[in-house]
Amino acid sequence: MTARAIGQYSQTRRFLEKEVEENGMRLPPGPLLMSPDGYLKSFTREVIEKAPDQLKIKLLASVNEIFPNTKRPIVAGFGNR
Repeated sequence: MTARAIGQYSQTRRFLEKEVEENGMRLPPGPLLMSPDGYLKSFTREVIEKAPDQLKIKLLASVNEIFPNTKRPIVAGFGNR
């Protein structure tokens, strides 16, 4: 999941697949959830306001609502903070 705009999908996907590595380990393949907002709004939220967590909280809540209460779709997280 990222607060980046959907227009940055290819660049972000490439970065996650090729550049993110720690102790020889990379992220597993999976979906990439992005901001539905345009580039300017996404950039402002992420870089200027430094509040990408606001979008991510809403997105995680939306993902959880899709599944029954007995399921836990989110089991781990990875971040740069």
